[in-house]
Amino acid sequence: MSLEKSYPSDHEMYQTCQGNVSLIFNQNIRLHNNLSVLLDGVVMNCRVDGRTLTVPYESLERGTDHLLVLKTDALVGTDKSTLNRQINIHFRTVSQPKVQVRKIPDFIVDGTEGKTFTDAIEAANKQTTKDRFIIFLRKKTDGYDIGFKDYGNIYMFHGMKPQYGAVLQKENVSIVGEDNGNTLFFIVP
Repeated sequence: MSLEKSYPSDHEMYQTCQGNVSLIFNQNIRLHNNLSVLLDGVVMNCRVDGRTLTVPYESLERGTDHLLVLKTDALVGTDKSTLNRQINIHFRTVSQPKVQVRKIPDFIVDGTEGKTFTDAIEAANKQTTKDRFIIFLRKKTDGYDIGFKDYGNIYMFHGMKPQYGAVLQKENVSIVGEDNGNTLFFIVP
């Protein structure tokens, strides 16, 4: 009697923390010594169905290595044969997934006093950390006027003063709209 396949296969990574190990043999089998089926040294309850041995498991710790052992006297085949060698199936459970925490916006633009698009850009420019600065634009069907900000001669270009709103001077600034079709900003020339 010999093993044809196993799920998971030997040294397979990232199995769930509860489930089954299934072993398929080259002939029908029956359980001969249930004390000879061990998962991490613990005797396991098994099910046999034709050529398949199923070893259910649960509550395995995440991100850990495990070993299923079938000793040579665990099973008997229809031809009265036993395993010619011990079977070891190594597998690893999945690690705890990293949860991405959504960052609360640093500035919410809604068009009211002190919460304009220009105010948001100025707040981003004053940021002292290198963390991403998130500007959130509330849904507004008529959009947000960037406005005009007189920076004096700071942004003179070829002897001309720019005619635009706040100038973004920082990196890592994201502008996020609440609604894909109804959030926009513009400048009135």
